[in-house]
Amino acid sequence: MPFSALSAALDAARTDITVFFRDDDAGWADEQLTTLLDIFEEQRAPIDLAVIPQALRRELALDLCVRRARSRSRLGLHQHGYSHTNHETAGRKCEFGPARDAEQQLKDVKAGQMRLRALLGRVDPIFTPPWNRCTQATVSALRAASLQVLSRDHGAAALQLEGLQHLPVHVDWCKWTSTPAPDWGALDQQLALAVERADGSEPLGVMLHHAAMVDADWQALRELLGLLHDHSSVRLSLMNELIVAQRCIAAQQSAIPI
Repeated sequence: MPFSALSAALDAARTDITVFFRDDDAGWADEQLTTLLDIFEEQRAPIDLAVIPQALRRELALDLCVRRARSRSRLGLHQHGYSHTNHETAGRKCEFGPARDAEQQLKDVKAGQMRLRALLGRVDPIFTPPWNRCTQATVSALRAASLQVLSRDHGAAALQLEGLQHLPVHVDWCKWTSTPAPDWGALDQQLALAVERADGSEPLGVMLHHAAMVDADWQALRELLGLLHDHSSVRLSLMNELIVAQRCIAAQQSAIPI
């Protein structure tokens, strides 16, 4: 299943493209998660897992620790909400939404931190809110919990980040594949468009949901990772590696005289 449009966009890119993969909902669907992690290991590609603290079992935590130790810095682990519970009585689902103030959100953030640290040891200072939605109160809670990065969808409503770094995802794999008739051509076009829009100042993030993926996804993912791994214009990265890099870019840009 060739990614022909993406390949052409990469060939035409004027700058190198940094790409990261963020897989959400670790703690659910362990069998599919194992398949996903095996594929990334086979392809020698980095992957970041957004881990649901309350859903993380000790057996999975041990497996993740072992995989991280042997992956040579190709597995990142960070916090994905607390329990992935919807607290809204109306509107779109949200765990860290308008129904809860900063104090309530901070309580869950810290409880999640404690559980992840107890089970995983080191955890990257990154927070992905379930459903990619949160509020300004979430920013306050994350800063109070000494987290450094918020990761949401690229099109999410703007927030005053108050010193937090934003590492958004640009392409949702399952938006195009989790249907009775997956539209691989549309996924290819979306990836190509994201590359064409990239200017080197922001990495390109791809969001996965292992629980929604099936055999066809695995094969396509192998082919995508193979293309990206071998292309001279692409650098595959963990999210944590991008924290300092993005701050340096921002500092350089602010120092450029107008």
